[in-house]
Amino acid sequence: MARYALVVGIADYPKAGLLSSLRRTATDAEAITRILQEFGHYQTQPLTGKVTTEQLSQEIKNLFERAKNQEALIYFTGHGVKLTSNLGIDSGILAASDSIVRKVGDRAVLEGENAVKLNDLNQLVSQASLSSLVVLLDCCHSELVIPQDLVDRLTAFNRSDVDIFFMAACRKAEEAIAKAGATHSVFTGALLEAFAQTQADSSGAITCGRVFD
Repeated sequence: MARYALVVGIADYPKAGLLSSLRRTATDAEAITRILQEFGHYQTQPLTGKVTTEQLSQEIKNLFERAKNQEALIYFTGHGVKLTSNLGIDSGILAASDSIVRKVGDRAVLEGENAVKLNDLNQLVSQASLSSLVVLLDCCHSELVIPQDLVDRLTAFNRSDVDIFFMAACRKAEEAIAKAGATHSVFTGALLEAFAQTQADSSGAITCGRVFD
């Protein structure tokens, strides 16, 4: 069975708004790409540096199309943003290089439509024709990608035909971090340790359960 991966490390963000450029995301994504290709035998599409919303959205759609009835993996490192509506409802976005987020009072607000909304990603997941999907998010507020309504939709659609594994760097009110002087962010550094061949089972495989442990 073929394996396909989309590995995203967005480093460049606009000077306008709240989002600053990031130093480790591109190298984190490159490290994940190498290990997925060498040991996981994934056909990998890397997106690093400056990545627009159009590019990110198109590559997500391309992944789901290429990986029909196959295994797929999405890794994202960059800015994740928690938006809060006027009614106090939280939602999340994966910010691209052209995303502009501003502060309005004590709320973060997206200016325009340039971002990948986690609700939209969840809708794609619930409709996907895949044998399995792994989603690894190394960004702030990344727990927002796993809302209860997605679990409810998958259950309602009887999606026992697809194995789905989500792993988020932090809870919805938290920020993902990288320690000063470290080669990788905390979450990606832990992933790379978990993906090491010393963690493989007797068949040479590294399971999602082992990664979680």
